[in-house]
Amino acid sequence: MLLVHFGACDRIVIKEFEGTVRQIELRATTLITYDGRVVYIPNQEVFSAVITNNTVSGKRRTSVSVGITYDTDINTVKKILNDTVLKVVGVEPEPKPITLVRELGPSEVNIEVRFWVNSQRLPFIAMTSEAAQAIKESLQSAEIGLATVPKIKVIQLNDDR
Repeated sequence: MLLVHFGACDRIVIKEFEGTVRQIELRATTLITYDGRVVYIPNQEVFSAVITNNTVSGKRRTSVSVGITYDTDINTVKKILNDTVLKVVGVEPEPKPITLVRELGPSEVNIEVRFWVNSQRLPFIAMTSEAAQAIKESLQSAEIGLATVPKIKVIQLNDDR
């Protein structure tokens, strides 16, 4: 007997496949990937695989990272990131967001805000995207510039003497 810890409509990861369970039959489990592919995974493989069920707990942590210039006040940015994600519909107030300085790059300081979303109500990827957009708009409103990658123009010189 196959003991499964997921059901139809659960969002799971089995091996390299991630998507929504459409059907569990005697011989195979049918998964619809997030890009619309239909994957039939033999239950023999399902039984022996490590399975991640992304819908069981109801909450998932996600994060958004931004790069700021070295002359930007880090504490101001951390407050804006924290306040902004808490205003996004679907972001859970508890556990509280955590804002971290992740890297001191060659031309920017990379800051990450980690927050929890209710993955039962809204799609996880869409929530992360909404938070990223809200963060970008909040930083722009506060006139905080994001670090940009310098553009390098390559000029080829020909020696036509």
